[in-house]
Amino acid sequence: MWNRGYGAKEAGDAEAVALVDLARTAQFFPPEQQEKLRGDLICYARAVAFDEWPLLEDGPRSDVVERWLVALRDAYGALDTGTPKQQAAFGHLLEVTCARGEARRERLSAATPIVPSPVWAVLLFGGLVTIMFVALFADRREAAPIQVALIMSMAVMVVAGLLLVRFLDHPYGGTSGSIEPTEMKRTISIVDRTYPGERLCDSRGHPRT
Repeated sequence: MWNRGYGAKEAGDAEAVALVDLARTAQFFPPEQQEKLRGDLICYARAVAFDEWPLLEDGPRSDVVERWLVALRDAYGALDTGTPKQQAAFGHLLEVTCARGEARRERLSAATPIVPSPVWAVLLFGGLVTIMFVALFADRREAAPIQVALIMSMAVMVVAGLLLVRFLDHPYGGTSGSIEPTEMKRTISIVDRTYPGERLCDSRGHPRT
């Protein structure tokens, strides 16, 4: 599970880095095409950070992100590839886009819990039995505070273990230590400042009406 959470963070970072590369590569195309492509990229990044990321706790994808993926495909289809540089740049765009897509798929897959309900039932039942076992076989000759401390310490360890499993099974849980879109927000700042494009959406990635 540790590797799963680490892989999810790495995938989110790789997705963000790919967007900067795509925005940089847009310079090889005509100005109006640059503007459109970069505008779609920044809107995609905003939709990921502010619309899709909060949904990851429950697993679903963002319809807003999917809308910008369609817009990006349309923008690719309209690019001029008449010169060798443009052809090379277009090939690089497709390569980086594939890497971005793989990174997003890995990020989304981490949002789906891998511990099924029957396993949770077994873990909860096992924890309860452990606590009851300690309480049942407590040494009655010991003072009550000592017995209570023993039972409480075991209960705390069991609950802490269950909470740790849940935390690792929900890496986007919205709690302290959960994976946040830090790199994606940094990418938004970089692209907005260095590779500005057409203003196609608001600050959260929703299309302008």
